[in-house]
Amino acid sequence: MFTFALMKRILPIFFILFASTAAMGQSLVTVTGSVLSAADSSALVGAVISINEGQLHTLVGAKGHFLITEMPRGKQARIDITYLGFEPLAAEFTPTSSPYSLDTIFMAPLSSLLDAVVVSAPIPMAVQLGDTTQFNAAAFKTNPDADADELVIKMPGIVIQEGKIEAQGEPVRRIYVDGKLFFGTDVMAALKSIPADAVESVQVFDELTEQARLAGIEDGETRKALNIITKARAHRHDIVRLEASAGHDLGPLDRFRYLAGGNYSHIEDKSRLTVTGVSNNVSTLRFGQDDQNNAGEVDSNGNPRNQQSGIQNINSIGGNYSFDNKKLRFSGSYFYNNKDVDLWRKTVKNFYPTTNNQGQQIDQVNHITDLQHFVQNNHRLDFRLEWHLSEKDVFILSPNVSYTDTDYSQASKYTWVMKNGDSTRRTLSHNPQDLRSYYLSGNAMFTHRFEKKGRNVSASLTYSLSDRHPDKYVMDEYKENFRPARHDWMQGGGDLIENYYQTQTVDNNSLRLRLSYSEPVSVNHRVIVNAIAMNEWNSNDTRFGVFNPATEKYDSLSTRWQLGPKALHSRNYAGGGGLGYSYVRSRLTFYADMNYQRIFRTLYVTEPYQNTTRKEIDDLQPGLSLRYSLQKKKYLRLRYYGRTVLPDINRMQDYVDRTNPNTWYEGNPGLQSGYRHSFDLFYNASNQKRGTNFTLTLTAAAISNYITSSTSFINPDSTAPNQSVTLIKWLNLDGYYMAGAAATYSIPVKTLRSNLNLTLDYRYSRVPSMYKVLNYGGTSTGNLRVGLTSNISPQVDFNFYSSTFVSYTGNSALSDTHYINQNLSYSLNLIFWKGLVFNTLITWKYYYTSISDYMPNNQLLVNAGIGKKFLKRQNGELRLTVYDCLNKTRNMFHYVQSNSIDDVESNALGRYALLRFTYRFNSMWNRNKPALPPSAVKKSATGGTKRIDTKNLIITH
Repeated sequence: MFTFALMKRILPIFFILFASTAAMGQSLVTVTGSVLSAADSSALVGAVISINEGQLHTLVGAKGHFLITEMPRGKQARIDITYLGFEPLAAEFTPTSSPYSLDTIFMAPLSSLLDAVVVSAPIPMAVQLGDTTQFNAAAFKTNPDADADELVIKMPGIVIQEGKIEAQGEPVRRIYVDGKLFFGTDVMAALKSIPADAVESVQVFDELTEQARLAGIEDGETRKALNIITKARAHRHDIVRLEASAGHDLGPLDRFRYLAGGNYSHIEDKSRLTVTGVSNNVSTLRFGQDDQNNAGEVDSNGNPRNQQSGIQNINSIGGNYSFDNKKLRFSGSYFYNNKDVDLWRKTVKNFYPTTNNQGQQIDQVNHITDLQHFVQNNHRLDFRLEWHLSEKDVFILSPNVSYTDTDYSQASKYTWVMKNGDSTRRTLSHNPQDLRSYYLSGNAMFTHRFEKKGRNVSASLTYSLSDRHPDKYVMDEYKENFRPARHDWMQGGGDLIENYYQTQTVDNNSLRLRLSYSEPVSVNHRVIVNAIAMNEWNSNDTRFGVFNPATEKYDSLSTRWQLGPKALHSRNYAGGGGLGYSYVRSRLTFYADMNYQRIFRTLYVTEPYQNTTRKEIDDLQPGLSLRYSLQKKKYLRLRYYGRTVLPDINRMQDYVDRTNPNTWYEGNPGLQSGYRHSFDLFYNASNQKRGTNFTLTLTAAAISNYITSSTSFINPDSTAPNQSVTLIKWLNLDGYYMAGAAATYSIPVKTLRSNLNLTLDYRYSRVPSMYKVLNYGGTSTGNLRVGLTSNISPQVDFNFYSSTFVSYTGNSALSDTHYINQNLSYSLNLIFWKGLVFNTLITWKYYYTSISDYMPNNQLLVNAGIGKKFLKRQNGELRLTVYDCLNKTRNMFHYVQSNSIDDVESNALGRYALLRFTYRFNSMWNRNKPALPPSAVKKSATGGTKRIDTKNLIITH
C-alpha cells in the first residue's frame, strides 16, 4: 500500500518545483489572422502555424481563423505556414499592439493548372508539428468505393486492433470531422460513414481534457484523437451510398441470405447530418462492414477480431447531427440495433495440472456446450453541447445514455473429464433469462475566465448511473460415473437436481465534483488549487425461489444449494483537495499535482442477515506529466500517477454463490483496498521526407494488496463421490507487477509502391494467486504484427497482414504452459478492363498449446468475388461474391485464464453467395471551383498565363 515514506520523498520535489517560478515576463500580445486557399477561397482547416521555428504554434480553425497568444510586444517574429498539398509560406512581422491582426493569407496549391500552365511537385505524405501529425489523403491510393477506415490504415503508424483504431501506439478515443465531434466515441462507425474520396487530410493529435482545454492548463491528461478534414469545408454537399444484396447458402444450412443498407450525409457550412442503417442475416453490425476489411486485426490473445460467433440477424439505424454558431456548438448521435442470434459454442477448459489433498496428480478438463438463442435491443444516445454564455463563461454538457433489453435462453452441458480416463460427472442446465439494463454517464462543466490572462475557475461534475435487472430460470440435471467418448459432448440424460428462479437488481452509481482555480505566477508558470468530493452508492440484491411441485410455483427454499435472498449495499463518501503546478514553454510542458482525499466506506448486509461495516481509507493521489519536443518532428512524454484501488462490491458478498453448478464463488467481506503505481513513457519521431514514423511506449505498474483468486476443487455432496466443483475465493495478495514495451515502425516501400507497418509488443505480468498453495504466475506475451498496404493506384488495392502471438506462463506451483497463435491474411481488389472488378480474401490460422489438443490447429479460408462497375462515373457496381469457398469455416478462439487455457469453437455461416448492387454519389465530384481572388493572381510578364503570387500574401504592419 502507498506509504507516507514515499510521500516524504515526493513532497520536497513537488514544492521545489513551486519555488522555481520565474518573475513576470515582458508585455504580451495576441496575433490573429485567416488562412484560405488561393484556388477557391476555402478555409484551409488544420493548416499549421509556427512562430519563431516552433517556439509557438497553433492550427487553423474550422473557418480559416487562427489565434496565437503570449507573443512578445515589439519584437520581430517569423511566421511559417504549412499545409499538405500547398506551397509553404514564411514572413517576418513585428506585433506592436494587442490584438494584432494579420491580413487574410492565401496559400497556393503545389500542383495547379492555370491557363494551360502546370506547376507540379511531389505530393508530401505528412507534416509534423509537436504532437500533431497531418497526413495528406492524396498521397495514399484506395479503391474508388473505399471508406475512410480503408484510407487511414494505409497511413504510417495507424493500425486497427480489436475493432479499435490505434495511432502512434495508442488507442484513438475520438473522431472529429472538420473540427466537429463525429459519432461520439464510436470510432469505427464514424470511419465507415465517410467515403475515402471525400477526405483531404487526416490529423493525429493528443487532445486535452475539456477542463484543461478551456482553462488553458496543460495537466498532462490527454487522449489520442483523429480530425478528418474533408474536401467540403465551406461548401454544401450531399454524399450517398446504397447497397442491396441477396443470395443463398451453398452448404447444409440451406437459407436465404440478404443485406441492405445505406449512408446519407448532408454537409453545410455550419451543420452536418449523417444517417446510416443496415438490415441483414449475415452478421453485419454496421453498414459498410465487410469481411475484406481489417482482416489482420487480432485481440490480446491473438484471436482474429473479425470472426463472428453464431448466426445473427441484425437491424440497425443511427445518425449524427452537428451545428455551431457564435454561442453554441452541438454534436450528437443516436444508434439503435436489434439482434436475433442463434449460437452454438463448445468450450474445452484445460485446467493447469495440480495435486489433490492426497498428493495425487489432477489433470482435469471441463467440456462445456452452450446452445443459445437471444433477441436483443440496444439504444445508445450521446451528445456534446458547448455553450458560450459570454466571452468569459463556457458551459459544456456531454452525456452518454444506453439501454439494453434482452430475451435470452440457454441450454448448457458441463462434462468433467480426467485426462487419464477416470469416471467423472455431467450436468445439464436450462437458463431462460430476461435482462433489462440502462447506463448513464458523462460530464457537466463550467469555466469562467477572469480579465487577467491565465486566471480562471472551473467546476466539473462527472456522473455515472447504471441499473441492471437480470432474471433467469435455472434447471440442473446431474449424472455421475459418466464416461464419454473423447469428443462426445451431448449424450445421455440425468436426474433433475434443481429447478429455481433468480431475480437480481444491480445498481452502480457515482458523482464526482472537482473545483479548480488557476493563478498565473508568471508567463510560463501557473499554480492550480483543487477541491474534490465524491459520492458512490452500489447495491446487489438477489432473490431465489425453488420450484414447488405441490403449488407449481417458485415459492420454496433450496435445500441442496442453500439458495436464498442475498443483499449487499455500499456507500462511499470522500472529500479532499490538493495543489498543482504547470510550466509551459515552447518545447517543454510540465505538470505535477498532489491531491488527498479521505474515503468513508460503509457496507450494509441486509440479507440473509443484517450487518454494517465501516472503514476509513486515506487516498493520496500524486501525479506527474512531462512533455518535451526534442525537435519539430520528435517528442517525448512521461507520466506517473498513484491511486487507491477499492474492491468490487460483488466480490465482498458474505456467502458462496452457487448459481453456476460447476463453478462456485465465495465472497470476502474482509477485502482490503490496494494501491496502484503506474508509469508510462511515450516517444514519437517522424521523418517527413522519408515518410517514416517510429513510436516507442514503455509501461509499468505495481499493485499492493492485489485482489486475486484462490482456486480449489471440492466435493460438496458425499452422495455423489465423483462430483467436483471449482471453488473461487477472493483475497488480497502482494506481489503483482507488470512491465511492457511496444514499438511501431512505418515506412514506404517504394519498390512495391506500398506502405509497411511493423509492430512489436511485449508484456510481462506477475500475478499472485492461490492454487492450493501460493502461486506466482509469470506470463510473458509477445506479438509481432506486419502489415503491408498497397499504394499503387485506385485500381489496384492489396493488403497483407501477419500476426504472430506467443505466450509463455511459468508458475511457481503449477506446470508451465505456452501457446502460439498465428494468423495470415491477404486481400486483393482489382479494377481492370472496362470496369471489371475482382476481389479475394485468403486467411490462414494456426494454433498450438502445450496442454490442449482438442481442436484442429490450422484452417484455410477463401472468399472471392467478381463484378462490373457501370454508370457515368462507374459509381454503380454489381458483384457476385462467394464466402468461404472451401467450406472450411470454424470459428476458433483461445484464451489464457488465471487457472486454465480455454479453447472455444462456435458455429458460423459457412459457405454462401451474395449478389450485391452498390450505388455511390458524392456532390464533391461536380464542385465548381470559384475564381481566384484578385489579390492572389498576377499576370506574367509574357502575358496570357497566370501564377500564384506568394511574395506579398502576408502584410507586415
